[in-house]
Amino acid sequence: MQAGAAARKFTIGWTSFWLATSAIASGEFAATQKALGLPSSLATVVDANTTNLPQYILIQDIHRHPEVQDHIAAILLRGHSKWGLRSVFLEGAFSDIDPVPLASAAGNRASLTERIRRGDLSGAEMAVAMAPHPGLQLKGLEAVDLYKANLAAWESMEKQRDGALRELETIRLLQTTLDVDIAQISAEQLDHLDLLLRLKMKPSEYADYLAARSDIGSSVTLARAIETAETFYRLANERSRIFLQRAQADASDGPKVLVIGGFHTAAMASALRAQGKTFAVLSPRVTESGYDALYERRLHQSISALKINSN
Repeated sequence: MQAGAAARKFTIGWTSFWLATSAIASGEFAATQKALGLPSSLATVVDANTTNLPQYILIQDIHRHPEVQDHIAAILLRGHSKWGLRSVFLEGAFSDIDPVPLASAAGNRASLTERIRRGDLSGAEMAVAMAPHPGLQLKGLEAVDLYKANLAAWESMEKQRDGALRELETIRLLQTTLDVDIAQISAEQLDHLDLLLRLKMKPSEYADYLAARSDIGSSVTLARAIETAETFYRLANERSRIFLQRAQADASDGPKVLVIGGFHTAAMASALRAQGKTFAVLSPRVTESGYDALYERRLHQSISALKINSN
C-alpha cells in the first residue's frame, strides 16, 4: 500500500487484509476505480499502477468470510460482462475446476447464498454458478507439494503458538517490569516476534523482521516455534512466486484476475510493479467480523483431505 493511504488491518487465519477508507477511492486510485466500473459498495482499489483496465487484477480474499465472498462473486460477474473476463485464478486450488456442477445450481440463488453463509462455497464458485454463457473457468494456482508443506507449517504453528507466546510474554515482562536486558532485544523486535508467531505479518513486516532478526537466547520451545513460523513465511513467499508464474503462463483472453489472500496480493503487486506490468489490487468491502472459525475449519478440512489422499 502506498504512503498516505489510510487503512486498517483485518486478519483471519493466516491472511492479512487491508480495509481501505473512502479517502483512497476518492484519491489517487479513483481513475482506476472508474475504469473498472466498480462501486465502492463492492470493493475499493487500494493499489494500482494504471488508470485503465489493467493486465492483472488481484482480489484480496478473506477466505470463507460470507460478506467478502458475496462481493467477490459480484465483482467477477461484473468482470464477466464488462471486462471480457473468462478465467479466474484461485489460491487453494490445484487444477482447473469443472464449472458444470456449479453452473447446474445457477437457478437456486437462495441455496448458493446459504452455502456461502455456511462457508461451504467460495465467491468464485458462486460466480461460476451464476455466470451466463459463455461462462467463467476457475483455474488453480497451487503446486500440491508446496501447498501441503505450507499447511503443515500452519498446523504445526497452531500447536506450538500458545507455549511460545507465553515465553515471549515472559521475556517482555522481564525487560519492561524488572528492567532486565535479555540479549539486547528491542521492544520492536519483540513486537515483530509476536506477529510472526501469530502468523499475522504482511510481506513488508516479514522483511523488516528478517532484517532486524537477533538471537534472543530463547528456550527450545520458543526457538522451534520461531523456526516453524519462518518456514511458514518462506513457503508462503514461494507460493506467491508460483502463483504469478502460473498466471503469466496462461494464455486466456482478457485481464488476468486472481483471487488470493492479502499476504500474496502484496507480494505479487510488488513483483508486477517491478516487471512493468499494469495491475490493480481490489479490497472487497467488509463490515462484518467474527468468521475466523469458518476459515480455520476449512484449513483443518484441507489438511485432513490431503492426509487421506496421501495414504
